[in-house]
Amino acid sequence: MIIIIEDQEGFDTALAEAGQKLVVVDFTATWCGPCQSIAPFFKSLSENHPDAVFLKVDVDDAPDVASSCDIKCMPTFHFYKNKQKVMTSTQLVDALGNTANDTDEHNTIRFYPGPQSI
Repeated sequence: MIIIIEDQEGFDTALAEAGQKLVVVDFTATWCGPCQSIAPFFKSLSENHPDAVFLKVDVDDAPDVASSCDIKCMPTFHFYKNKQKVMTSTQLVDALGNTANDTDEHNTIRFYPGPQSI
């Protein structure tokens, strides 16, 4: 299930109600082609990971949320836990890129997000 966020109050409430759960936020726009392309994948993630909370923020419908989260382009993904942002999609890509050569004997990539682990 994906929760549609319409304003800052709704965003703050969703983060608070999530408690210890991982919250994945998709910042999107109806006019954004890449956003529409990734939407089915985001929906499938929400269905396959019921222990996480999935939020969708249309930046045109909730500009206050987009501004408070410093969203400059779409799609952008943020990850929260205990109401605190733990990682952005850019940080995730950077971390994965930095660990791409850190594999074990089964070619499993080791990912160590550091002190802000999710």
